[in-house]
Amino acid sequence: DVLDGNADAMKSIFGQWIPRFWDTYHFALTTSAEMNPKWTPKVNKKSGNYKLHKLPPVPSVVDRFREDRLAQAIPNHSFCTVIKTVGRRMERYVATTPLEVTKVKKRWEWKIAVPVELLTNPILPLPGPDENSHPLLEPLCTYRYDFEERMVAVVHFGGLAQDTEVEDVREKLYDMVVQDGLQPKLTEDGRPQFFYWQSDAKACYTQDGLGMGVYDNRPMFAKSNCVGLELKP
Repeated sequence: DVLDGNADAMKSIFGQWIPRFWDTYHFALTTSAEMNPKWTPKVNKKSGNYKLHKLPPVPSVVDRFREDRLAQAIPNHSFCTVIKTVGRRMERYVATTPLEVTKVKKRWEWKIAVPVELLTNPILPLPGPDENSHPLLEPLCTYRYDFEERMVAVVHFGGLAQDTEVEDVREKLYDMVVQDGLQPKLTEDGRPQFFYWQSDAKACYTQDGLGMGVYDNRPMFAKSNCVGLELKP
């Protein structure tokens, strides 16, 4: 196994434990978020405008929803519980980030990492039926563990998953990757597999499952989010 960034154990631990800038800036919203693990592979690339990452398999909540204009927030039918954040009975919770959003045919798919602390819970609940979702929308939420390591290329982006500028960012990213001799991973119908990392959102869990989504306000120029492309190993 390789630690994040090929670092030593203490550096990897402190990188997760110490609050980052946006955790501190929005300190009243949530605790520091657990970042999804990744490291940078040693690959020679000509363009410096994108980053390469390897992602280990991570258990996650996977949610699919058919509506086209709902990619900016976690669907209601993903949540299993309600987290009490005030009062005498306020609950302890763990936050993870970023949310990963992908367009799969006519559906938007969310992939939300489960915190390491909860992976030992053998009965982590799944949400029940959602009365607010029409049956024809076929809401689906499950836990999934992808056994294969992922190789991705990403560029920072200040907007949201459905902004019109995303198409241009995807095209430029694809061209840079191909020019560097890397091979994009394709879908069954031969299309590149793009995705979106929403880092200005946090998913909050308790022992009862996913209970809260928190979205902080970040300026566009900060480019906190990412547009990504799946690559062949």
